[in-house]
Amino acid sequence: MVWDSKGNCKVFACKYHCWTYGLDGSLKHVTDEKNFFDLDKKTLGLTPVAVDVWEGFIFINVDPTPTQTLKEYLGEVGASFDGYPFGELAAACFSWQVEVKANWKVGKDAFQEVYHIFSLHSRSTGRMFATPANPYLNVHELAIFDPHARISVPANVDWHPTPVEALAKRFGILTLQKQGISSKGMPPGVNPTGAQDWSFSGFNCFPNCAIFVSEGGFLTHTFWPLAADRTLWEARIYFPKAKTLAEKFSQEYSRSTFLDGVMAEDGGIFEKTQTMLASGAKKSVMLSDEELLIRHHHHVIARYLKNSMPVS
Repeated sequence: MVWDSKGNCKVFACKYHCWTYGLDGSLKHVTDEKNFFDLDKKTLGLTPVAVDVWEGFIFINVDPTPTQTLKEYLGEVGASFDGYPFGELAAACFSWQVEVKANWKVGKDAFQEVYHIFSLHSRSTGRMFATPANPYLNVHELAIFDPHARISVPANVDWHPTPVEALAKRFGILTLQKQGISSKGMPPGVNPTGAQDWSFSGFNCFPNCAIFVSEGGFLTHTFWPLAADRTLWEARIYFPKAKTLAEKFSQEYSRSTFLDGVMAEDGGIFEKTQTMLASGAKKSVMLSDEELLIRHHHHVIARYLKNSMPVS
């Protein structure tokens, strides 16, 4: 019905036969209406869905009469991020949409652990987080708030940036990588352990969204299933409005490093992982305690499906 990703309109018009609907979803006009027998436009409006808002994020539930409110669904973990300044930090946004040849859970799983950072991101962001004392980036917190979860990640406070990195870091956050930052005054879900070497915290919202927050910026990943082995991956990074050219440079540098580091490196491994899974060569995958959130995520999915079908 709506083909454009943004904009405004006074009515919704179907481009196939030009039936027209009001903003309330009611059917307003039927082309060549006299040729339809016993047509009752009052019963042919758009199908309603439930919509609610949390901290500026719009949530949609295809059940028109949900058994839970959004606040109830997000529960304790949602409340732990209440008050984070999402609105203040969302003036600038860089976004990407990528179709990957992988199951949606392969993508979501990659952002429910940081065990891979020291290896997969060794040439990009790994050194900003891992340290000689914590080479595999053991996290400060992994917490389950069924069906959701939360993660809190340390930083390498002794990281020595290159001259260009140092310049960008001086005027911005480098996409969750501004070492020595403070969570003072933040809601309790942000750096919940009060760690001095904290970098960012994540809200893994079931089923397909992850929100990562830090001081001065945040980012989101959303994974939309297209088929058993195809996923639309949406990634967005948010910053406050740049007030100077130096701040704009910092944000643009963050955009480029995010694209080269996260999007290229993580995106590339998704499809290779899917190829391995599809081969059937391995019947199971071993997960460490640092990958607790992945185990939990698949357990919740299996429960939602009531074990009536295998989890693809």
